[in-house]
Amino acid sequence: MGLESFKVVFDSPTSAYYAGQAVSGKIVLSLNKSKKVRALKVSFIGKAETRFQHEKTETQPNGESRNFMDDVTGEEMFFEYHYNILGGSGEVEISSGEHTYPFNASLPTTAPSSFEGENGFIRYKVRATLDRPWKFDEHAEGSFGVVTPLDLNFYEQAKAPVKKEENKYFCCLCCKSGPLTTVLSLPYTGFVSGGSLPFTIEVDNASNVEVTGVTVDLLKTITYKARGSQSAEISSNTSIVKVDFEAVGANNSKTWTHTLTVPQMPFHNLTTCSIIIINYVLKVVTVVSGAHLNLEMEVPMTFGSTPILAFPSAAASLEKGTPDISTIGFSVDPVAPSAPPSHIYPTISPE
Repeated sequence: MGLESFKVVFDSPTSAYYAGQAVSGKIVLSLNKSKKVRALKVSFIGKAETRFQHEKTETQPNGESRNFMDDVTGEEMFFEYHYNILGGSGEVEISSGEHTYPFNASLPTTAPSSFEGENGFIRYKVRATLDRPWKFDEHAEGSFGVVTPLDLNFYEQAKAPVKKEENKYFCCLCCKSGPLTTVLSLPYTGFVSGGSLPFTIEVDNASNVEVTGVTVDLLKTITYKARGSQSAEISSNTSIVKVDFEAVGANNSKTWTHTLTVPQMPFHNLTTCSIIIINYVLKVVTVVSGAHLNLEMEVPMTFGSTPILAFPSAAASLEKGTPDISTIGFSVDPVAPSAPPSHIYPTISPE
């Protein structure tokens, strides 16, 4: 056959790159005898795919309706580049031995992070093809990860304080009952993996109904979408971290100031993907006794890769000289995001 090995090797030791960075490496081809080819082609592909089951209703010939589960899919291409490393205008003979062919292509700065989920994924790959005359083509593929940072210091909404209030009145027959009021206050709504999320909860229970507890929950929602004639979507919710507070009696009030510690978790920036969407909210549920509905509120949150600097706690740390800002990802003089230097790669591949 002549072909001993055919592989894609990346310059990045982790096979991961930042969005906007150049994906570079080499195609390594080893032959035990010379081979004629029309071309050695290389392709760079980045895309998202979704697949899930969606309930549909079908009308039978007799007029009755039937529900069934249908497989639906979605696809979104972020880029697809093709070029010839060798040949392309006629046959070329490659001698026996090992040959290396370098490749290089820049990623779009808008490329979303790599992602693997239950009902979809975002993947990137380099595909090399030996186009052989009158024979089947030979292929080699290499997958690489993309990390797309999100610096919260450039998102005004994530840095802004939030104060949200919800009220609820209860119908207690002839008894006159005041409102149940819950107020959530946040100094900011941006958070990072392993970071802190401070908040204050105020519950003013002017009603005759007992509050049996209050739950604060940081939730992650992943939505997968299918397009076209199969237009549909499916979502899943996951609790990242939550805390429970004690009861508040009728005609009583309580205030809690607390800090949630966000666990270490993989960061995915999918803001430019339209078929896989990740949202975060801080949900507060004021649980009431009896057959009454609970009082609920949600505040949208932003998950970033670089924490917010401009807050007293961070400033105090800098004034004390600890911790070293190089270890916590802060930038004293932030500049607009740009592609990192070509020799700097993500230390780990995105999960």
